[in-house]
Amino acid sequence: LRLRMAALLIRRTSSGIWTSFVQSRSSNLPSSDSEKPFQLPAVGPIDGQPNFVPNETYDTLHFSGCGFMLPFHLGVVAALRQHQIRFRCVTAISGGVMAALAHLGGGHLELAVQQSLDLRQERATIPGSIRAFFRCYRAYFRCFRSEQLRAALPIHTLCGKLFVRMCRWSNGSLQPIAISDFESESELESAFMSAAYIPAATSILPPMFREEVFFDAGLLGDHALESWADPTVWPPPPPGVQQCKRMCVLTSEPSQDQLNAAAAENVAVVFGI
Repeated sequence: LRLRMAALLIRRTSSGIWTSFVQSRSSNLPSSDSEKPFQLPAVGPIDGQPNFVPNETYDTLHFSGCGFMLPFHLGVVAALRQHQIRFRCVTAISGGVMAALAHLGGGHLELAVQQSLDLRQERATIPGSIRAFFRCYRAYFRCFRSEQLRAALPIHTLCGKLFVRMCRWSNGSLQPIAISDFESESELESAFMSAAYIPAATSILPPMFREEVFFDAGLLGDHALESWADPTVWPPPPPGVQQCKRMCVLTSEPSQDQLNAAAAENVAVVFGI
């Protein structure tokens, strides 16, 4: 009975978030038999033009950091899934990596919505915890990336498709890095933990990835957005495929640096909230 009640709560919660997102952000959504593309709010070189066409596959999607506002990103994933809009690869930083994995089908989308709400109630999320946050986050992640999903989408199929962006201290400054060559499920989990590490905020003691300390790429601030606008940082497209990138940034008032990043050639930034 408890499991049934929990499942019902997840369905109701996620359905409400998805419905709210679709109604507020995509007023021009086509019917299922329509060939017309629909628009999400965006700026950039294709501003004013249809951003996505149902049943199409694009090159790269990026999710920004989002903290406890992860349900917004998950709403984007749900809207894209509803219209069968796919991306060859997905990049993300911080909490956005959960949405990235869900978009690729490697994480439980509905469960992630409920986890986002539950995590805010966990005592382990109080800033300054020693390691409690990551113990909690690991437990959540292992449910999100369940045994069934591991079997359906093995780790080797995520290589070259899922890019976890972090940063590390090198030559006197934080440098961005993207990880996609995961060798095991344990390594994928560790990458997700390190992508959310903010010293003294999420945890005092850092999680380790490949015996190194990595940090939440959000610590790079606007410099991270500038680097994302650099085409050399994005995964290269396969031969004969035009590079086409999308960013999903959680903000209501884009900064000038974000607008500059959006102005990069062939990049459209989807601003939300």
